[in-house]
Amino acid sequence: MDYRTRRDRLSKEKQQYFFGIASIRFGALDFNWCRQRNPLSGSPDQKNVASLETMFRRGCDWSPEQVSHQIPALIDPALLEDSLQRAEKSLSLEDLKKEDGVFAELDLADGKVICLKGEHRVLASDATVVNRKKRWIVRLYSTETDLSEDARNDLADERASERQMTDAEYFYNITLFWLKNGDPDQGPRPNPWFAQLMRHSEGKAKDLKRLWSGPSSQGDLLRRFHEIPALFWGISLGNVGKTIAMPRQQTRNQIKRVFDFWDYICCHDVSMKLRLDMNTVKVVSGRASGAYAGLNLANSGEILRNFDTTERAAILSRLESATTDRVVPTALSIA
Repeated sequence: MDYRTRRDRLSKEKQQYFFGIASIRFGALDFNWCRQRNPLSGSPDQKNVASLETMFRRGCDWSPEQVSHQIPALIDPALLEDSLQRAEKSLSLEDLKKEDGVFAELDLADGKVICLKGEHRVLASDATVVNRKKRWIVRLYSTETDLSEDARNDLADERASERQMTDAEYFYNITLFWLKNGDPDQGPRPNPWFAQLMRHSEGKAKDLKRLWSGPSSQGDLLRRFHEIPALFWGISLGNVGKTIAMPRQQTRNQIKRVFDFWDYICCHDVSMKLRLDMNTVKVVSGRASGAYAGLNLANSGEILRNFDTTERAAILSRLESATTDRVVPTALSIA
């Protein structure tokens, strides 16, 4: 499917399942889909939230009604119908599609909408708009059983990102696209993340492509990092060229050492590997046995925040035993 055909298909699909625009209270906005889609972040970027808070307190850029700030979200048709009936004034789907700048306020009771982006902006607003109604303007689409994954991702990626992507996010998203759609030059459609990186730095993009699928390829090993997404922490796209120039077997050994170490730490458990967060990898990177035991990091929630008490104990025990004769390896040693 060529680019134009795909764009036409997505446009028709989004139009078909578009319900309209409404004002939704903050408490009914669910951002779990966003977090699951980008497992690298694990939790909101507090620096970005703080930056947005500063802007909002200065009276800048707080405009939930602005088209570029509206949040695309999925809603169950039955929940939407109930909320229309509960409205103080009689509302219909046609009312939600009016382009008069007046947005109907919906009461979802205990229901929620699945937001496809916008968490940082809402969190910043929640901390600053004390004297205003805590609501956001949301573009409503039918549930994920109706809207395809491709269409959901397209809505989530529309317009510029609210913050600049990190090297780890570029690496993760570009290679994940290649895993799902075929290696570079073989997939059915262009890789949007790769195209974005090409605009940002053509040299970095070309080096990443060589590392993944060229004669010096390490893609067969690096693809395993997607089993433990947090391992992308520490990757520097600026160093990929140096990595390619290193003896190939040496690089392969380093990549394998990083994955095998963390696979063991996560008890070879699929769920635990997916729940490992980047901050944990960052905090323990380069530490040896006992170097973090007295910091009470796990109990404070600074690391291993996605695990229960039993799982934390198991992981910490393995970290201790695995670092008696070495330090914790991460992608910092690769690129």
